[in-house]
Amino acid sequence: MADDGAFTIGDFCEWASIGRTLAYELINRGAIRAIKLGGKTLIPKADARAWLASLPAYRPQTPSSSREAA
Repeated sequence: MADDGAFTIGDFCEWASIGRTLAYELINRGAIRAIKLGGKTLIPKADARAWLASLPAYRPQTPSSSREAA
């Protein structure tokens, strides 16, 4: 598969549109797997896709439900 491989932290952050701090928080709490190659931290692309797929779906609030929450 052409999409196999791994992201560097910087590439993962760009791909996921998140910051480095959040990326390391996800790694430290076990939400996403990282591996070390020498001094580099890498995130396997399959693990990145699985993490993204595990996120909850966005459910927009209807105008009436947002008024009820206020």
